[in-house]
Amino acid sequence: MGKTVKLISGNEIDMTMCSFDEGQVLLDACLKEIDGIAITEKTDHIDVFKKIVARAILSPDIKKALKPCLDRTIYKDTKLSDFKIFEDEVNRRDYLPIVKEVLAYNLTPFFADLILGLRDIEGQLRALQKPK
Repeated sequence: MGKTVKLISGNEIDMTMCSFDEGQVLLDACLKEIDGIAITEKTDHIDVFKKIVARAILSPDIKKALKPCLDRTIYKDTKLSDFKIFEDEVNRRDYLPIVKEVLAYNLTPFFADLILGLRDIEGQLRALQKPK
C-alpha cells in the first residue's frame, strides 16, 4: 500500500513504505540528529519537524538512511534511485518538499500510537502529582 501526494508545484509523488529495518535505520539517524533539541509539552512539533528536515539535508547519516525510502518513491514516472531528474532546474523546486514528504510518510507510523500513549502517561503522572 502506498501514498500519493500532490506537491505545491502540482507534481505528484507516489511513495511506498520502506521496510521495517530501513525505517528503523532512518528513525535512529533522525533521533541521533535531534538529540539536543529541547522537546517539551509546549514545543512546536512542526518546528521540530522542520529542524529534522533541515538536518536531513545536511546529515550524511540521514541522507544514507533516506536513500532506500527515496528508491521507493516515484516522481514524474521516475524512481528516485538517483537524482538525475533534479539536474533539470525546473525539478529542483520539488526536491525539498519530496524529502519532507518521504520523511513524514516513513517516520509517522513509529510515533502515531506512542504520542497517544505518552499523553495518557502524562495524564496519569499529573493525577498523581495533585495534592489530596
